[in-house]
Amino acid sequence: EVDDITSLVVNPAGLAYGRGMEGFFEFNTGNAARSQVTGLLKLPLIHGGYLHEDAGSHDYDAYLFGTAVQIAPFSVGWTFSLNRVDWGRGRRAPAHHLGLQFRPNRVVSAGLAVRNVNNPPLADGHLDRGYAVAISTRPLAARPEGLTLTAQGDWPRPAARGEFTLGTEFRVVDGLR
Repeated sequence: EVDDITSLVVNPAGLAYGRGMEGFFEFNTGNAARSQVTGLLKLPLIHGGYLHEDAGSHDYDAYLFGTAVQIAPFSVGWTFSLNRVDWGRGRRAPAHHLGLQFRPNRVVSAGLAVRNVNNPPLADGHLDRGYAVAISTRPLAARPEGLTLTAQGDWPRPAARGEFTLGTEFRVVDGLR
């Protein structure tokens, strides 16, 4: 369902549905020992971002660049991330993420994302290949963007049990969700 700059991280196929320039910033801290920062920017031909996680004595950084193409009713996207950690043997790892979306109209959409396709070594392990699938519907015929209902399954590792999420987004006015 994602079709804004957060697609760079969630499903790169969503980058094909443009609204022009976009930015996203998030600072997340649960306690003094752990914090996360996310900054994403979508310019006409450039899509990029930076992720940082400070987990006490260790830091994790990811630099992201992505693109997508629309071949209606499908879109296909790719994100490249350069990952860096400050512990372990392999401290840098390039990773590739792929996405596919099917959007025959504004009422229904479905997506598939594969993260860390190349399963690169990082620190003392690997960045595990992960999978996500989702389907969304926009039931308000008069204003389809007003309400979105989503069901998503996420498998962070091939052998992991799936995590399932139901979600909704209500757009009060353009720019306020």
